[in-house]
Amino acid sequence: MRIRIVGTGRAVPAECISTRALEERLGLGQGALEAATGVVERYVCDAESQIDLACAAACLALEDAGLEAEAVDLIIGGCGVPYQPLPATAPLVMQHLGLADGSAAAFDVNSTCLGFLTAFETAGRMIEAGQCETALVFSAEVASRALPWRDAPEVAALFGDGAAAA
Repeated sequence: MRIRIVGTGRAVPAECISTRALEERLGLGQGALEAATGVVERYVCDAESQIDLACAAACLALEDAGLEAEAVDLIIGGCGVPYQPLPATAPLVMQHLGLADGSAAAFDVNSTCLGFLTAFETAGRMIEAGQCETALVFSAEVASRALPWRDAPEVAALFGDGAAAA
């Protein structure tokens, strides 16, 4: 495919939690989770939503590219877990970016951990086919709220919250 990435952005929540703090909160021995996961700290949402993270990453990607939101004619969300089924996450991000309904195509793809790559490839193919000119692709995850902290802390401690866009 002959496409170019002209800008990228990322966003993380304000709160950063250390593995030591999690071990203490969960009543685990010091160093147990870090030894099991190798993770020292992760960012987790408190007040932020998945849409907040996605929009922050998207705005930074647009700024990095030197583009206004109105230049985008395709928005694809590639979240492992979407914000909600209807409307999809991408139209909500489009709305929060200030784009009028119908001014761009906006939809989600779902292929779990490969969501961003699938969204990126879909956007590239649509650009190549002449169906759009400028695409915004994002993934935003808020895993911390649904992880098995009590039952499987060594699994839960692998994940954090964040977003990326290109």
